[in-house]
Amino acid sequence: MTKPHPFKRCVTPEDVKTDHGFFTGSQSHHCTYEHFTLRGGKIDAAMVCNEAVGTMRATMAGSYTPDSYHFDLHSTVEAPGAAGPQKMTITIDGARTDACRGAETGAKVG
Repeated sequence: MTKPHPFKRCVTPEDVKTDHGFFTGSQSHHCTYEHFTLRGGKIDAAMVCNEAVGTMRATMAGSYTPDSYHFDLHSTVEAPGAAGPQKMTITIDGARTDACRGAETGAKVG
């Protein structure tokens, strides 16, 4: 297990106006959500990405409040010719720290 990698990201009100706002990441025509629920303080999603090098399946489950969130992401990548599937689990915790100032995207903390 590796140590945490803190960073800041500015999430604006416009980012969260869509149902899954800032969880979508970069636009990808290779990935689709099998389901996505962000309601009642709970996060539950499953995604499949089909790339030329293989298929990634991911699930996300957790909780959120107006000022914070916590979720676990489990992913499995299967690629032709690989010795077997590659699995990864990530735990993400986030909290509101301040209003956006425009320089937060990707900035490392600490």
